[in-house]
Amino acid sequence: KSRFRNDLFFPALIALFNIFDLIGRTASGYVDIRGQNPRSFDKKLAAASYARFIFFPLFLLVKASGSILAPPIKIFFHDGFPVIFTILFAFTNGFVSCLSFIQASTSTPQSE
Repeated sequence: KSRFRNDLFFPALIALFNIFDLIGRTASGYVDIRGQNPRSFDKKLAAASYARFIFFPLFLLVKASGSILAPPIKIFFHDGFPVIFTILFAFTNGFVSCLSFIQASTSTPQSE
């Protein structure tokens, strides 16, 4: 087997997470929230945050090569699934968290 699939798989996932988290944080800077209703944007942001809970069962159903812990359902057995899920999770992590900070600073009254 290749070295990437053995030794470097998890460090590569960590690197991918950091890269796509940065891309998500950068992408959140291009969202213009000034013209939107703050209450409706808060609800959309909360829905996006809660929607990220779908990643927990997805990661639990993934079986990486060489792992002795096999999930009960054989759906995500290819090594590409952890990579895809990590990229999506990292991007949404950076995007939603940064938008939350931006929205919190615009929602706070000037007196505080």
